[in-house]
Amino acid sequence: MRRDEPSYSPARDRQIIQSITEFAIIATDREGIVTDWNAGAEQILGWSAWEMVGRTAELFFTPEDRESGRAFKEMAIALETGRALDERWHLKRDGSPFWASGEMMPLLDEEDRHTGFVKVLRDRTEQTVAQRARRDDQEQLEAIFSQSPSFMALLRGPEHRFERVNPGYSKLVGGRDVVGRTVAEALPEAAAQGFVDLLDDVYRRGLAHHATDTPITLQAGPNAPAKHLYLDFVYQPIRDADGLVVGIFVEGVDVTERIFGARRLRETEDRYRALAENVDVGMCVVEMKFDETGKSIDYRIVDGNPAYERHTGLYGSVGKWVTEVAPGLEPHWFDTYGHVALSGEPARFELGATGLGNRMFEVEAHRVGVPDRHHVAILFTDVTDRRRVAADLADSERKWRSLFERLQEGFILGKVVRDAEGRVTDWRYEEVNQAWGDLVGISPKSAAGRTIREVFPGIEDEWVNEFAVVVDSGETIRFTRQVGSLGRWYDGVCQPIGDDRFTVLFLEVTDRVRAEARREAMADLSQALSAMTAPDEMSAAAARIIGQALGVGRVGYGTVGTDGEAFTVPNDWTAEGYPTLAGTYRMDDYGGYAEDLRQGRTVVIPDIRLDPRTASDTAPLESVSVRRLINLPIVENGRTVAVLYVNDDEPGEWLPEEVAFVADAAGRTRTAIQRRRAEEELRENEAFMRSVLASSSDCIKVLDLDANIVFMSEGGQRVMDVSDFNAIAGCPWPDFWQGEGNVAAKEAIASALAGKPAAFQGYADTMKGTRRYWDVQVSPICGVDGRPERILSVSRDISELKASEEARAVLNQELSHRMKNLLAMVQAITAQTMRQARSLEEANEAVFTRISALARTQDILTRSNFEEADIGEVVNAAIGPHQTKDHRIEADGPRLGLTAQQALGLSLAIHELATNAAKYGALSNETGRVAMSWGLVDGAFEFRWIETGGPAVTPPTRRGFGSKLIERIVASYFDGAGHIDFDPAGIRFTLTGAPARPACLA
Repeated sequence: MRRDEPSYSPARDRQIIQSITEFAIIATDREGIVTDWNAGAEQILGWSAWEMVGRTAELFFTPEDRESGRAFKEMAIALETGRALDERWHLKRDGSPFWASGEMMPLLDEEDRHTGFVKVLRDRTEQTVAQRARRDDQEQLEAIFSQSPSFMALLRGPEHRFERVNPGYSKLVGGRDVVGRTVAEALPEAAAQGFVDLLDDVYRRGLAHHATDTPITLQAGPNAPAKHLYLDFVYQPIRDADGLVVGIFVEGVDVTERIFGARRLRETEDRYRALAENVDVGMCVVEMKFDETGKSIDYRIVDGNPAYERHTGLYGSVGKWVTEVAPGLEPHWFDTYGHVALSGEPARFELGATGLGNRMFEVEAHRVGVPDRHHVAILFTDVTDRRRVAADLADSERKWRSLFERLQEGFILGKVVRDAEGRVTDWRYEEVNQAWGDLVGISPKSAAGRTIREVFPGIEDEWVNEFAVVVDSGETIRFTRQVGSLGRWYDGVCQPIGDDRFTVLFLEVTDRVRAEARREAMADLSQALSAMTAPDEMSAAAARIIGQALGVGRVGYGTVGTDGEAFTVPNDWTAEGYPTLAGTYRMDDYGGYAEDLRQGRTVVIPDIRLDPRTASDTAPLESVSVRRLINLPIVENGRTVAVLYVNDDEPGEWLPEEVAFVADAAGRTRTAIQRRRAEEELRENEAFMRSVLASSSDCIKVLDLDANIVFMSEGGQRVMDVSDFNAIAGCPWPDFWQGEGNVAAKEAIASALAGKPAAFQGYADTMKGTRRYWDVQVSPICGVDGRPERILSVSRDISELKASEEARAVLNQELSHRMKNLLAMVQAITAQTMRQARSLEEANEAVFTRISALARTQDILTRSNFEEADIGEVVNAAIGPHQTKDHRIEADGPRLGLTAQQALGLSLAIHELATNAAKYGALSNETGRVAMSWGLVDGAFEFRWIETGGPAVTPPTRRGFGSKLIERIVASYFDGAGHIDFDPAGIRFTLTGAPARPACLA
């Protein structure tokens, strides 16, 4: 309903809006201050109208939206397009968030003027959360379908058309494109084996079909090999909302390996049973017995081979408890087998059994079958005789083996391998100790019997050739060498022992070698930095030394732009075969660690494929041969300005010592560069200061503690007219001042000697006798102990400033006089207006407009230094606020000069006439016009105001202050007369000035 229709009711609209509780309806002014707040807003947002009216609408925006100015952006969009739609989080009074669907529109008054905005919000939190939950559920189901290890397919319709399959199903059918085709079309071999019939039955009956160990033969194409598989699967009918079957869900797993594995197991069992019956190794399976505390107390022989009976003498014992057939058997047998049965840990040992004829057995025991059955399989051999022989040998070897195993040094017993010509081509490990395994990171058991080239493929030839020299020459050697594939250094002694054999004792010295290399590199770096002056050369040298010391592929420096993103590398050091990174890059393109660098944090990544900051996209880094890296940010004034980077194309851990070495080298390089730059800046500053002192017009002097002049700047000598400094060197500085200046100079010297600066102003003559006025600053120059050693005096010639200050004082007196005159006129206007106004509002408006007219004329007078003003400028300034769009106010006349008082008076008169014309006269309608003219008539000034085309004029019943102002007060400023004629055709005003006022002439 339109506002101008008779039935429109703002009160009823407000009542309707206030009754709405599902929507929050909020009105604001143009600055976003709340002016109205309905009941829905109170219910949804929590604030009452009393709390919110007069406060900013940003209060219910989130801190992030307030920071970004979101509310004002919506206002701008609403103004531009007529509405601003928005869905986002807002805040309630208690600080809790809610998801709101909102719309903002501009508010217009009856004349379509913009007065504010209205925002309508609806709480959509529950719907939004539910919608996201549904989307998350759908995504989860999609993930399950696509990532399931089983095969899945969705069939639609009675013809069983493939609607969707997962990767497992595609793999099962050999990658065939089956979607959109029926099972019979896509898998004809399956149809021939009866699987389509099964699907028909499930679709017709609506009952799921479960199948296990089902054979199937699949062939991806006519020429493709047939695959004979076994499947476990289910056909599950899919029903619509009415319960009708509309499709079938297929899900299952390929169990072919399980079936074939079971077959192989049976075959293996048969072979091993035949083997067990014929070998001379005792084999049996026992069932352990435990008491209520879990302690093993007996076992029953479940099965045993013939060798079991021969070695134990327990014939016919299968099915019996061992305590029945061998009552003297030691408890440790029960404990050992009980532990195997409970823990599942196999046991291999040799033990004596007095209950079995005091025999010694070598035993291996394993838990078998279901753990709860406590079955243990035992393999054993009677080693009684061998043990007696071995015991004697063991005693003799024990002391040597003990020493051998306790060695911290790695030990090798080796034998060279020769080719047909007798040349040594390799050597074989015959024995190594545990320390060998610890030092090379390989189990000692895996080395015996293998050659060094087999244990360490690609090992350096020197490891073979040098030991060959030992065997052939019979001389012992000492070596320090690296195994490149391990990245480790070893120091040891190799000595021959005859029969092409040798022994080696060695220790790993990787840390020592690398530390020595880093120390040497740091010494080289210090020497290089001390010999260089150019920062680019110093950076390049540091990169080369760091790279060679660490054995990496690339080292360089790059500068970071002020945006924290642009990364520029002028040049870098690279090992042979590595590409350079010289160029400009975006930091964010090379991993998620860019923000770490911007924050000044060192980035150390052993493998970019494993680090979460780079693993998602390693291509950019790997394309420039980077698998591991160190990035060291260089921070200045709280911002990362450069980065030292170390790259290598092989992954590997960075040692803390290596990271510290890079940081130390970078720090030394940066310190050296800063020192070089500081030295250069110092030289430049010294030259600059000499230039400043030479060009400055200040008289800069250094005095000794007796106030004698010991230095004066070149600029000071010029301003003091000193042609030869030697003529004044050593002269007492206070003597250059007379009278009060001499006293002030001595007081300033005393203050400086006390450690405090001082200042004064005064007159002093130059060496040529020119009198000048000086501003003087005197300060102490202190030594390292904080005590004054010299005195600095800086004198500035401010003679012109002093003269200006004196002229300004005279000007201030003149300005004061003129302001008093202007204030007297304002006081008179205000007093008269207040006396004749009918209300305070009328008086306020009249005083304001009359003083505004004075102010505009005052601006014109200010430009002319209050001497005189052109009448044309005064008229245009006075009539400007009243001029119509179609310029119905005209002005015409020659250039004439007015005094300040005349200009102010005429401006007031024009303002009064124009105000009345707009209210009652020619400017109150669309056709009226006003004509102003002025000039000299018989040498006297004359100004005319004529209105035409307005409403008929009726003489007023009383004359107000405006008439008095125009006819009497203004006229007095021109020494003339003013007259208003209330002609029915239009107001006419004539102002004349006495001919004896030449000030009116231009």
